[in-house]
Amino acid sequence: MGNGACRVERRGDCSQAQGLTCDSNGMVVAIDLSNTPLDGRIPQEIGSLTTLTLLNLANCSLSGYIPISFSALTSLSLLDLSHNSLWGTTPSELGLLKNLRRLDLSGSSLHGSIPSGLGMLPKLRFMDLSSNYFNSSIPVSLGRLNTLTALDLSSNSLGGRVPWSIGLLTRLNDINLSTNSLSSSIPSSLGLLTRLTSLNLSGCSLMGTVPGMLSYLTGLYALDLSSNALNGTLPKLRKYSRLAHLDLSANSFQGTVSGGVGKLSLLQHLDLSVNQLNGTLPKGLGRISLLSHLDLSMNSFNGNLPEDLDQLTALTNLNLASNTINGTIPDSLGNLTNLRSLNFSTNLLNGSIPASFGDFSHLLYFDVSYNGLNGSLPVSFSRLSALKHLQVANNQLNQTLPASISSLISLTNLNISINFINGTFPAAISSLTNLVALDVHFNSMNCSFPSYISTLTKLTWLDMSDNKFWGPLGETIGTLTDLEFLCVYTCHAMPPNHTIA
Repeated sequence: MGNGACRVERRGDCSQAQGLTCDSNGMVVAIDLSNTPLDGRIPQEIGSLTTLTLLNLANCSLSGYIPISFSALTSLSLLDLSHNSLWGTTPSELGLLKNLRRLDLSGSSLHGSIPSGLGMLPKLRFMDLSSNYFNSSIPVSLGRLNTLTALDLSSNSLGGRVPWSIGLLTRLNDINLSTNSLSSSIPSSLGLLTRLTSLNLSGCSLMGTVPGMLSYLTGLYALDLSSNALNGTLPKLRKYSRLAHLDLSANSFQGTVSGGVGKLSLLQHLDLSVNQLNGTLPKGLGRISLLSHLDLSMNSFNGNLPEDLDQLTALTNLNLASNTINGTIPDSLGNLTNLRSLNFSTNLLNGSIPASFGDFSHLLYFDVSYNGLNGSLPVSFSRLSALKHLQVANNQLNQTLPASISSLISLTNLNISINFINGTFPAAISSLTNLVALDVHFNSMNCSFPSYISTLTKLTWLDMSDNKFWGPLGETIGTLTDLEFLCVYTCHAMPPNHTIA
């Protein structure tokens, strides 16, 4: 088994062999060499160790085939060959391991079909075949594994339908079929799995509506149906009172979101983005006090921002972009002091940016571009020392850029383009030496071309066009050797290894 392994005999002194366990008769009953760099292939001779109850060769840099001789290991209760570089098909003879309770073949390059014989393992409780290249369909025979509590077939190339027989696995707690090409509907039989705590069917090309029987899965902690082609209305969310993670994003769900979502008091992650949902934002969101991630972007929500949104003080990510939300931004949203990311871009918001947003001391990403906001950047933004991305493009900001912007020392991306910002270009921007992209085009700034741009040596994108700058560039731009795009008076894509006189 390569340079890192010793020769294993059926009988011998285990005290000198790392990773081996023997019984009182000196017979090898367990091999655990996980996370040991063995290299090479798995020797056929392991199949002669008929007293083995545990074989763990996970993450050992092994390659080659799974030996057919493993069919003789009928005492085996655990077989873990995960995270290696095994290839070929999976021996159907593994279905002879009648005492197997845990099978993990994940994270290799196994291909072909999943052997139907794996449905003949009467004591199996855990099966993980994820992150391989299995194709064909999910065997109907897996429905016979009536002791199974966890099934993971994710990240393969499985096609066909989700077999109805999966609904017979009534002891299942966790099922993950994500990232396959199943291209079928969700079988209503999944509603029989009333012990489920986690159901992940994301990225499976599933079609049709969500079966009403799924509302019987009231013990779910995590439900992920994202990145499919599901349609119709949303499932009745109030039924899932124990949910902490709900992701229905990137589908074609239509209609409104009922106020029942506000009753999911344990919810921490809610993503309904990239659907065709409409109406006002759901009532009762403010009651979900544990919510840390809220993404309702890329829908057709309208109306004002909910008054109780300011009660979600655990939020770290708030994304309402690409809707038709109107009205002003409440100053009370400054209560959300744990925010790392806020995105209200591409809506119909008006009024000013609240000064209270200067209290977002953890904020990394801020985007309110493509709205109708006016006024200026609040001076209080000077306190956002962690901020990396500041996007306020395409609004109606109409005052000068405050010198206090110099305090945003972590900024890598600043876009204030397509506004009515006037006055001079503040010298304070020379302090923002981490800037990679600076876009101020289409404003009304009026001054000589700012020589202090030369201090921003990390810039790869610079657009200052359509303002009222005058005077020569001189050596200002020549120091910006990483520029890939330059637009000052006119626009230029910069060639590699350029120099500017």
